[in-house]
Amino acid sequence: MNEWSNNLLISMSGMQKGGTDRERGSKDHESGIEMLALSVNPLSPELCWTRPLTDWLARQLCQFKLLFGENPKRKGWIAHGNNAGRGPDCDPLFTQVESAAKLSDALLENDPKNRRPQ
Repeated sequence: MNEWSNNLLISMSGMQKGGTDRERGSKDHESGIEMLALSVNPLSPELCWTRPLTDWLARQLCQFKLLFGENPKRKGWIAHGNNAGRGPDCDPLFTQVESAAKLSDALLENDPKNRRPQ
């Protein structure tokens, strides 16, 4: 993977395709603290991941879908940006997030239990 692909992520935001979400951050729901960056799900696997890349991607999408269910008006995006650290729950925080592709509503509404890796 090149440097750009290492920064691919899933973001839940109000951005438009080709747009940016540079001015927005995430909010920690337990403390109410506004983060200075977006909480995201990374698409590049951690070094400890020994299963296929498709399993990692499916896992990240399932984690993201939990958040989508809390606020279905927001949209899911494949995006890239700059890693700015970690939030209170150890979730990656990214700045200068730019969209690359919108996730379809149908993908986010499908039940992940039907496609679990064997």
